[in-house]
Amino acid sequence: MSPLSPMVLGAAALVTSPAIYDTVVEQSLPLDQALIRYLVAVAICWALLSVLTEFALKPPPAARAAGADDAETAVLDIAAPAEKPAS
Repeated sequence: MSPLSPMVLGAAALVTSPAIYDTVVEQSLPLDQALIRYLVAVAICWALLSVLTEFALKPPPAARAAGADDAETAVLDIAAPAEKPAS
């Protein structure tokens, strides 16, 4: 997952929304502090979402080796000749 993906940037904005609100609306937090908080949140959200997608959205190695029926794990063996139907 890219650190600049919309999901990472949106999650970081959601996490730092109180700081963004204080900076933009109430003007009680300096802009540089809000940006530092946002950049730290981007790094943390990127790491957490990368781990989450790696473990939660990938099929287990046994399913990949067995050749599951979905397109992500489908493998074509072009070195072996195709089986001919019995007629």
